[in-house]
Amino acid sequence: MTINLLPEELTSAGRQRASKKSGLYLLLICYCCISVILYSLLSMRINALGDQRKAWEGLLSEREALQLQLETLEQKINSAYEEHTALETALNTGLLLTETLTVLQHHLPHQLRVKQIIFSGEGWVIVYGEAETMESISLLAASLSSDSFFPEVKLGELYLDPEKDTHHFTLQLLTDPGKVGSNEV
Repeated sequence: MTINLLPEELTSAGRQRASKKSGLYLLLICYCCISVILYSLLSMRINALGDQRKAWEGLLSEREALQLQLETLEQKINSAYEEHTALETALNTGLLLTETLTVLQHHLPHQLRVKQIIFSGEGWVIVYGEAETMESISLLAASLSSDSFFPEVKLGELYLDPEKDTHHFTLQLLTDPGKVGSNEV
């Protein structure tokens, strides 16, 4: 048994004070625990956001790499298409040139010499040559005019070289690509 000589009001106030102190200590401990828990949760959330940021950066860099690959492939496709178009044009032009030369050779008389042939992109063929007589040039122009492969024949420059006693001429021939392969030579 304990003997307390203090009046009872003082002992109950001391108990209340001790009770309040322990309540405050308990609140302080709860506050610290809650703070530690919240700090831990926030720290975990910040780390998770950092990981998400790294993942997004990885996806963005992968997207940029894929975009570059796509642009490279598009350039290669465009280049291949241009090559295809150029080859197709060359093939079609080659057929037209071969047919034009074959038809032209069929109409050339033996007295005539062709010096140069120029093919333009618009279907015109320019023939430079020389002949011993004006008659052979006239015969060639008439013969070419009668061929449906050349819808238009123009006799251009015509002059006499007195030193060689030869006639120089220029013929402009319009070809009809629709007639390729239709002439029998």
